[in-house]
Amino acid sequence: MIVRDLAASEEALLHAHLEQSGASAWRGPFLAGPDGLAARVLAEGEGDTCLVVRRRRARIEEGEAVLGEVRLVPRPARAEFELERGASSELDDAVLWAMATPREWEALSAGHAFELVRTQLKLWARVEDVRLAAAPGVEVELASAFPPEVEELPARIGGAPLPAAWARRDRGWMDWRFGPNAPGNHAIGLARRGAELVGCAVFRRADFDGARGEGLACEWLAPGSDEAVGHALRAFLVERARAAGAERLVTLLPETTPDWFHFQRAGLRVARTGYLLGARGRLRRHDARWLFHHWYYTLADGGLA
Repeated sequence: MIVRDLAASEEALLHAHLEQSGASAWRGPFLAGPDGLAARVLAEGEGDTCLVVRRRRARIEEGEAVLGEVRLVPRPARAEFELERGASSELDDAVLWAMATPREWEALSAGHAFELVRTQLKLWARVEDVRLAAAPGVEVELASAFPPEVEELPARIGGAPLPAAWARRDRGWMDWRFGPNAPGNHAIGLARRGAELVGCAVFRRADFDGARGEGLACEWLAPGSDEAVGHALRAFLVERARAAGAERLVTLLPETTPDWFHFQRAGLRVARTGYLLGARGRLRRHDARWLFHHWYYTLADGGLA
């Protein structure tokens, strides 16, 4: 195995290789995130493919960890990334994962030992069909940046024992991903009960899963046990979708979380996407079954929105 950390100066070369190989590049900055983790190229065995890894700081079972989102690309020539030089001694990412097309999944499972976590589903509805409900005591403000307490929200999503794994969402990363200097036109909604931050959602109109101009809930952080927060944030998403001229509201959540059902009660339907979620854990206990039940993620975590 060869693990090659990439320098920031190689960002343009990396994107060129992704485009030439037919792999869709991640939206937004690739190596310039606030986590301070270098992207990687991972080559295994003598196969003709390798993995490009974008890395995030995470929490797994109350401990610090790293999650790596991968793209499968043809193995670069030595002249491109010089895989044989500067290799790391071990892969210290706790989990590697990919939102893959069926063709990509065949290569990931056969050549890189990835396991299927789930066939990825989405929730969608025409904007006018979303059923809104009262949210007494909860107000949602349109914000341009995130407060420090946003980092506390993931731990409230499902209550014990969920979620046991999620990528870190501190103020620096959230502002980098969705703030005014981020690519795309995102609308940030912060839900408060009095002065307390109790949830947030981020909206963007963008192409997704073969459809153009979808109204995407790119981020969703709400305690499933507090339905008033969900009602208030869905009203925010509907308002922003109408303002952006989106005909449909679409989101992506693990079906093991309470809000998966709350969205359906609000009128959103379940549909299959063109993606398969696969992963590979460094520790045996973090296998596909464990990730299915314990990993919380949204569109914000990947490069699809």
